Amino acid sequence: MTNLQRKTELKTQLAASQNQIKSLLGDKERAFRFLAASLIVGSDHALNTCSTDSVVGALVGIAQLDLNPDKNIGHAYLIPYKGRCQLQVGYKGLIQLLYRAGWMVKAYPVYLNDEFSISFDGWDNQVTFVPDIDNREDDDNNWVYQNLRGVYVIARNSETGDEYSDFVTKKLIEKNRLKSPNQKNPNKPEDVWADWYAEMARKTAIKKLAKMLPLGDSKAMTAITMDDKAQIGEKIDYKQTAEQGIVIEAEQEKADVVDLDSIANAA
Repeated sequence: MTNLQRKTELKTQLAASQNQIKSLLGDKERAFRFLAASLIVGSDHALNTCSTDSVVGALVGIAQLDLNPDKNIGHAYLIPYKGRCQLQVGYKGLIQLLYRAGWMVKAYPVYLNDEFSISFDGWDNQVTFVPDIDNREDDDNNWVYQNLRGVYVIARNSETGDEYSDFVTKKLIEKNRLKSPNQKNPNKPEDVWADWYAEMARKTAIKKLAKMLPLGDSKAMTAITMDDKAQIGEKIDYKQTAEQGIVIEAEQEKADVVDLDSIANAA
């Protein structure tokens, strides 16, 4: 399929989903802007191995969460996996969703050369954090991977002032990374983790803390569930999920049934 043919097919499928996207976003002009951005995002050559139907489905998933599809914004990313497109919510997208749910969230990567300590008396945490800014090389992904100690994350409710916090160690972050089927090497991050290790570590920490928060039936909780399933390689039907409001797995492709009796008779 040529690039022109693929773009034409993508346009056709986006047009078929535009009513659903308009309904999800609740505003005609916003929907048009979203569709225009989706055509650019969906035409990324990195997604050429993905079916256009799965690309549009993932874009509908982004519309359901009311996030920006532009990967430069950092709300969400479209990731190719085994011929399909997966939606991965970025840490900035999680922060946005949690903010809408009434929680302000901050996440700080902590490196081995930083001064960091934490203690608690059962309720209140006492945290000392002095980042060694002059000696950090956090623009070097390999340095980040080798020197990350963990991520300190804190959430505060905008109405009640209640706070939740956690320090998520690199060991836990790595355990989470290796759940992904495209992360086979325990000593070397691959794919998006190789390019954005600090950002993925932040996301892991935020998601872990978010599961402790009283979120109720919110888009943030839907995003976390979708992201958990996508992370371990499960297929999600984003269009059905958007329609029904709960995360629905896509039907598995059925393998051809072999009639053993016929083979035996033929022999």
